Amino acid sequence: MSYALIGIAAILVFFAFRVGAGRNRRRDLLAVLLVFLAGTSLFMAGWEIGLFYMGCRSSVAYMGFGKITPNLPGIILGKEGRFNVIFSNRYGAAIIIKGVNVVGGGESCSREYNESLGAGENFNVEIDGCLQGKAGEKSPPLKVTIDYSTDNGPAQEYGEITGIFE
Repeated sequence: MSYALIGIAAILVFFAFRVGAGRNRRRDLLAVLLVFLAGTSLFMAGWEIGLFYMGCRSSVAYMGFGKITPNLPGIILGKEGRFNVIFSNRYGAAIIIKGVNVVGGGESCSREYNESLGAGENFNVEIDGCLQGKAGEKSPPLKVTIDYSTDNGPAQEYGEITGIFE
C-alpha cells in the first residue's frame, strides 16, 4: 500500500509543477502536499482501526496443514458436538485418507476412512461426539490429525482449526 501512496504523491507533485494553478507555484505545491499528507494520515488512521474493512469478521481460522488443507467456508462446528469440515488434497498426487482424529477442549473424537482422492479433490469429514458448545461461541483450538497414504507410504497431516459453534 505504501508504494501506491508514493505513486499518488509523485503524480500530484508532477501535476502541481506542470499545470500550476496560479502565479505562485511553490505555494500551490505546498498546499497540494499538505492536503495529500493530511488525507494520507487520516486514511492510514482509519485503516488501522478497521474503518474501511467491509468484509465479515470471521472467527473461523486454521493453521498448519501443508498438503491437506481445510476450506474456510466449509468449516462447521455443531453445538451438539458435530465436526464437519471440507478438506482439499493439495498433495499433488492421489492419496488415500485412512483416518481423522480431533482433540480439543478436553474432548477427543475420531473416524476411520478408506477414501481415495485425486490431486485437488475435496473430501468431507463428518465426526459426531466431538467438543460441544453454545451456538455463537468460539471454539478452543481443535488439533486435527489426518492419517493418509501415498505411493511413498503412510503419512500424517497436522493442524489446528478454530471456529464458531452453530
